[in-house]
Amino acid sequence: MSWQVFLKKLVLPALLVLMPSMGWLGYYNWRVTGNALRLPYSEHHAQYGVVPLFVLFEKKPEPVYHDDAVKLFHVREQGYAYRYGHWPTIWREMGKSLLELARGSLGNVELLALPLLALPWMFARNRRMRFLIIVLMLLVVALMAETWMYAHYASPAAGLCAVLAVVAMRWMWRGGGRAGRLLVRVAVAGSVLWAGIWWASFFGWTNYVKPWVTERQRIASELGREGKHIVFMQYDLYRPIVPWREIVMAVGGDLLRHPILSPFAKPGLEGRPGVPSPIAGESRTIWLSENEMTNETYQTIYNTWPDRDWWRLERRGASPELETICRWLADRYIRQQPGNHVVMFRDEVDNKDETGQALSGSILLRHLLTRHNVHEEWVYNGANLEDAPVIWARDLGEKKDRALLEHYKGRKAWILNPDRDVERKPDGSLRFTPRPYLQASR
Repeated sequence: MSWQVFLKKLVLPALLVLMPSMGWLGYYNWRVTGNALRLPYSEHHAQYGVVPLFVLFEKKPEPVYHDDAVKLFHVREQGYAYRYGHWPTIWREMGKSLLELARGSLGNVELLALPLLALPWMFARNRRMRFLIIVLMLLVVALMAETWMYAHYASPAAGLCAVLAVVAMRWMWRGGGRAGRLLVRVAVAGSVLWAGIWWASFFGWTNYVKPWVTERQRIASELGREGKHIVFMQYDLYRPIVPWREIVMAVGGDLLRHPILSPFAKPGLEGRPGVPSPIAGESRTIWLSENEMTNETYQTIYNTWPDRDWWRLERRGASPELETICRWLADRYIRQQPGNHVVMFRDEVDNKDETGQALSGSILLRHLLTRHNVHEEWVYNGANLEDAPVIWARDLGEKKDRALLEHYKGRKAWILNPDRDVERKPDGSLRFTPRPYLQASR
């Protein structure tokens, strides 16, 4: 191919598509960040990010956060994915990411991987295919270096994956003999079958909207009918820690049943010695290990036991003996509480709590009943704040709240705490009710 043909048939059409796109992207960046070459994501990470975007980098120093919810999300929640310097964990997580990437690239049809057995043959014999395979491998390596990796991150390479799969099937059909033709038939039949099942389920599929999203829309719609408003959001962010003194006092006579604690129990308490399991799985109390859980696992557990009370036992460098005792005490204490329970056990790498206090060598029992999920964020607004019927803001204290109200004069102020200002209706649905700002208890 001559340079004239290359420029005319490849470069010029690409420029006709890319130039308007890049121009609009630069304008968008300039309007948001003030710099045409600085992406909003980069600006956001520079202001709030602590966990690096790539696994080979160290954490950044914590910036000054003006809201606890923002700090918890960037420091605590994203910190769970931080694996710097621990290579066994890094390799294990990369393996999981690679499997997720492979499934996503094949459209969750694993049978399409059968024709890919021809890739080594294609790599050795065809120069063009070798180039495409190398490009795909470089993309995979780049994705594996990210701290967070989801299959849709590879969507720009969807066309490349499709080309390789189709060409691999053609090579296997032509050069694989009977076995090759059989594998291609199985892969195509599996893809067609899966597509039919997917479309059949798609037409009967309904989009699940979380209750808090629906309630946020309802509140905004009802308030917007009568003037303009500002809703200040409060969250119950921290999990209540149950003091061990309270736990020991509640367990009482059961101390005689533990082989380690019984010599220290006061004489005269009723009970007989025994060796109960520290992780007893009775129907009222279910123990689960949280160390390897994913978001999908959490969702499955919540859907399975939606009416149970939730607890977490966190181990922070404590000895095995202390862990056994604390598990036993926590199990006895939780059994005494009304209702049914799920207790999740977790090994914490971070030896500080949400407030920054050192907790090394300890075990904590947390009650998760009133802890707000930082992924359920109510505070977001459109670009035109001046004309918005309802502005959602964070409650930063009365002084800063007053400054915001002074800027947006004439708006009625409300406070909403979704962890408290909520009631469950007879049909099981939730209803959130904001309170007038001046009447709200601060």
